[in-house]
Amino acid sequence: MKSALDGITVLEIAEGISGPYCGKLMAGLGANVTKVEPPDGDAARRVGPFRNDIPNVEASGLFLYLNTGKKSVTLDLSDANDAAIAIKMAADVDIVVENYPPGELESRGLGYADLVRINAGLVNVSITPFGQYGPYRDFAGTDMVIHALSGELYLAGRPGREPLKKGGNLSEYHGGLNGYLAALNAIISRATTGRGQNIDVSLIEGATAVIGMAAMRWVYMHSIAERRGAEGHPWPNGVWPVKDGYILAYSRPSVDWWSMFVRMMDKVGVPGFADPKYTTPGGRAENVEELDGMFQGWLSGQAKEEVYHLAQAEGLPFGYVATAPDLFASPQLRSREFFERIDHPEARDLPYPGAPFVMDGTPFVFERAPLLGEHNHEVLRL
Repeated sequence: MKSALDGITVLEIAEGISGPYCGKLMAGLGANVTKVEPPDGDAARRVGPFRNDIPNVEASGLFLYLNTGKKSVTLDLSDANDAAIAIKMAADVDIVVENYPPGELESRGLGYADLVRINAGLVNVSITPFGQYGPYRDFAGTDMVIHALSGELYLAGRPGREPLKKGGNLSEYHGGLNGYLAALNAIISRATTGRGQNIDVSLIEGATAVIGMAAMRWVYMHSIAERRGAEGHPWPNGVWPVKDGYILAYSRPSVDWWSMFVRMMDKVGVPGFADPKYTTPGGRAENVEELDGMFQGWLSGQAKEEVYHLAQAEGLPFGYVATAPDLFASPQLRSREFFERIDHPEARDLPYPGAPFVMDGTPFVFERAPLLGEHNHEVLRL
């Protein structure tokens, strides 16, 4: 079966998360992605988790996940001869993906202005914390910094408490996804114009875009959106402890969700919620401590998935707070075969998270990540 990006060649000069995730998505859809690593390897190779907790540059879980389906060559780009090899490689590719600090690759003759002179159709994707221009261009930026400066951090958490950061490295993965989408748009454009283009992906702009309504609240109302947590929402919104973890209870203001909730509680033998004094939002607000006591008293003896399915059967949008084992056991993820098993000479046969989309005509293909410099001879003829 022909792949969606069959025939597209990519040179990835990137480390960490954002650039490699961009390249991973391209490789999964059939692009020929060659990754340039420094002689000691992508920095992600030294980041865990490691199998059996033994550090190994060939078996980093982060690296192996982010670099599926790529070739690896090692070049010291601070060396003029190695930089010249990379320039020669860039002359024959469709896309270059890089996430070096602004100006660093330019200083080595690998900037877009240099490469477009030898490859007019080149699509160049640069992913950085703040973009290629602006007063913060050269500032250091981590995922935490991006969440803070984008305004996302201000909105997360409970009122009256310090802000809370979401888990993971969302801004970096989002930046890689944005780079991937923009690159494909540029390839489509090139088919009609014959010209490539430079793509400047800013992590802070990507993070700010997805919380755009916070900015629009200021534009429309001249007020600052505050942290709300579960407060300010109709009871019983929020995270509640159960015997094996936590559930998320959420109301549906557009429907008669209270009747749904009362019906669920009647079925499990907790009829007290049918009391007329709880029927209105005001009544529930006045008696919130009673409601909390009844609900938590029942929840304490329940399993999170059981509560989830009981609520969903009534049309209530409850959820449970999943741990990693829950993800691997999820009937939904298992039915969609989300986790893919990949065999690797060092890490062996392990499951990895799959693609963020399903294409039935040109499916995503998972091949193992490369060993460090594994393709030096094949690509560089060394």
